[in-house]
Order: sequence, then C-alpha cells, then structure tokens
Amino acid sequence: MTKVFEASSAIVFDRNDARPYEVVEELRKQERNKAVMETELDVIRSRVFVGTVVDALDLANDPDYNTYLPQRRDENEGGISLLVSAATKFLGLEQGPEMVRSRLISTSAQRDRAISELLDSFAVDRRVDSLAMTIRVRQTRPLKAAAIADAIAQHYVDWTAKLTNEATKNTIDYLRGQASEISGRIAAIEREVAAFSADRDLTFDPKDDVLRLRVELLNEQFTVASTDETAARSKHLEAQMVLASGDVSSLIRVVASEPLDRLRTEQSRLERLRAQLSSKFAKNHPLVADADAELEANRQMMMEEAKRIVQELANSADVAAARAAKFSADVAFLQKQIQARRLAEIHRRELERDLLAEQKRYDQVVLRLGDLDPERSGDKASASVASYAEVPTSPAFPKPAFVIASGSVGSLILAIITIIIVDVLDDRVYRSNDLEDVMGRPNLVTVPGIKQHSWKPANSLDYVLDYPSSPLGKAMRNLCLAWRTIERPSGERS
Repeated sequence: MTKVFEASSAIVFDRNDARPYEVVEELRKQERNKAVMETELDVIRSRVFVGTVVDALDLANDPDYNTYLPQRRDENEGGISLLVSAATKFLGLEQGPEMVRSRLISTSAQRDRAISELLDSFAVDRRVDSLAMTIRVRQTRPLKAAAIADAIAQHYVDWTAKLTNEATKNTIDYLRGQASEISGRIAAIEREVAAFSADRDLTFDPKDDVLRLRVELLNEQFTVASTDETAARSKHLEAQMVLASGDVSSLIRVVASEPLDRLRTEQSRLERLRAQLSSKFAKNHPLVADADAELEANRQMMMEEAKRIVQELANSADVAAARAAKFSADVAFLQKQIQARRLAEIHRRELERDLLAEQKRYDQVVLRLGDLDPERSGDKASASVASYAEVPTSPAFPKPAFVIASGSVGSLILAIITIIIVDVLDDRVYRSNDLEDVMGRPNLVTVPGIKQHSWKPANSLDYVLDYPSSPLGKAMRNLCLAWRTIERPSGERS
C-alpha cells in the first residue's frame, strides 16, 4: 500500500474582526462568533483561495496535482499521457508530447485539475468554540506535505490581510474622490450664491439691507404725511364752516394769522370810535359815516384775509395729500421689490441649505478619512499562523496494527459468512439421522470407509479378522448383532 504522510499547521484568529472599510461604526469591529468562523472555513476551502495557492506554489506544473502532466519515471504513465502519445504518433508531429498536450488541454483546465487535487488532499477543522483552525495535508512525500500545509496557512493569513488592505485602499480612494467632488460642488454652490445675491441685490446681514431701511423710513414718512393731510383737511373744513357762517373773527380760533388779528383789533377800535361818535352825533353825521365806511372796509379786508387763509389751508391739504400719495406709491413699489426679494431670499436659502448639506457630507468624509489614516503603511492582519507543520516521520496510512486488526476481523467475518453460505448450499448427507429421513428405514450401523494399501489384506473380511479393534471391525460386529435382532417374517431364511 502507498504510504501517505500527514502534516498539520494551525491558524489562530483575533477575537475582534477589524473591518476599517465598513461605513457603520458598529460593523468596523465585530466579535467573531460561530457563524463567522464557519464562513472562514468555507472561504479557506473555496476554489478561489485554493486557486491562489496553486498559482503561488506553481502546482499546475506539479505532476502530483496536475494529473494531465506525465508522471515521474518511477511511476507508470497513463490516462492523458497515452492519449497524447497516440496523438503524436498518429499526427506525426515532431514537437513532442508537451506541445500536443498544450494544444489538447488548456491552461485553465490544468489549473482546475490542480485545484481539485489540492482540495482533495487537505482538510480544515476546528473545535466548537475555538478561534484556531487546523490545516491537515496528506501527501506521499513528507517534506511536500509540511511545505504545502505551511504555505496554505501563511498564504491564507497574507491573502486575507491583502483583501482587507485592498478594501481599505479602495475605500480611501473612493472617499478621496467623494471629498474632491463634494468640495467642487461646495465651491460651485458658493459661487452661485454670491452671483445670485449680487444679481438680486441681496445682503447676508439684515443690518446691511438698505431696501428694508428705505421701506421703514418711507413708512414713517407716509404716516407723518397722512397725519398732516388729515390735520390740514380738518382745518380747511372748519375754516370753511366758519367762513360760511359769516363770523370771520371766529376764524382766529381755527388758524393763527397776524394780519387777521390786526384787522380784528382795528375793527374793535373802529367799533368803539363809532359808538362814541353815535352818542354825540346823528347817524348821518359825516364823522359817523366815515366810521361806518372804515368798518366796512375793515370787514372786507378781514373777509379777503379769511378767504386767503382758507385757500392756504386747502392748498396745504392738497400738498399733504399729494405727499401722502407719493409716499404710498413709493411704499407700494418698494413692497413689490421686497416681495421679489423674499422669493430671491427663499431661493438663496435653498442654495444655502444645499451648501450646508454638502459641507456636512464633506466633514463626514474628511472625518472618515482621518479614521482610516491613509498614511499608514498597512493594517494589522486579523489572523496569524499559530503553528507551522512538522515534517512527518511516520506515515499516517497505512498503520500496520490497524490494517492487521481490521484485516483479521474482516477475514473472520468473511469466513463465517462463507461457511454459512456453503452450509446452506451443501445438500450432501453426513449424519445417519439424515439418511434415515431420506430412506425412510432405520440405519443399523455406519461402516467407515478404508483406504486400500498394498500391505493391508485384499478384502474386508481379512481386514476385520486381522484388525478386530479397528472401526471397521467394530462396525461389522455391530452389523451382525443388529441383523440377528431384527424381526423377520416367517419363512425367511436366516
């Protein structure tokens, strides 16, 4: 039997599985549980990983694993080697079997065969809650078994670390690209906000909003103008009512006027003078007539002054109304501008919210890059080789004691089964009871067979006489005794 040697190496995993490329912080460090370790077992037995081991050890060119290759000289060639030799002879090619083999079998097929053979030659197992995995490689050469076990263990550690580093680098590259893209968008939004604010005459500080200040000032002026207009209208109406009543002297209560006040004083003096002259002279006296003429002239002057004052009040009311209307129009125009600016402010706030969102995304990306620390040379591997394989000195198979014990037990079982089968199939008669059953008559005696020898008597009678104690002699005596005791019918000769 071919001797098979077994070499084993061990891999131990960290309790925490570091995944710096994960987005969620809770997933970056997870404790390895049974499901994770079972996944690790499936990965180490996957064809993808085993293919990397085949490539690293160049097992596609090893006849022990690539059975398409010719075997070593101490072994018989067969299978594809015979096919290749036949094809070479049939085609008459001079390139040799290697060229024909490369044409008949692709490199990928040979690599797949090496992967399959390597998968069949090693096993991976672990205990229930252990973080260590044991890799057992079976090979006909002890040195190669140890080398392949160590290679699988070390290559799995390096391969997983490489995958983690590649994922981390890809994450870093992606985050850097995102940071550059987001910064470009931030700059574009800032330029758009600045251009939009300049086009719509928007200000970032409410204190610097001239339009709002103008609206407030115009509102104040409009309020004052409306008040002045109301007051002017009231004075004008009251003056008109006083003027319509004919009591011009009462107009002083409505509006202050120095000419009218002087004319009223003069009217009082003339009335006192006329009263004095009327007491002394008759009403047709020239002095009294002069006093009446002066009083009438003073009244006319007071009436003209009153009309002028009323007209001034009407003009003042009209001016106040025009001024209030102008302020109202200015306020309405500015209100429309403010409404347009409010819509512009809404759009600007939308741009500012987009800008704030992009800035928050940029801060998160920069913080994520800081956590990954792209300046580090490499991340620590999450597994390490705990034990390298020892070169086996004794074969794992065959075990002499086991083979002998199992062979003995198997032979015993096979012998018992064979005896049972032979006994079942054997229909010969060996016992006297069986003979009685078959013949239906009693068996008187069983006579053993004797072998004829040159030195023994020629017949059985002589043999019995010469050897009375022999089995044949005893059987013959028993036969005679049995014959004498048998009951015979009457008339039969003895």
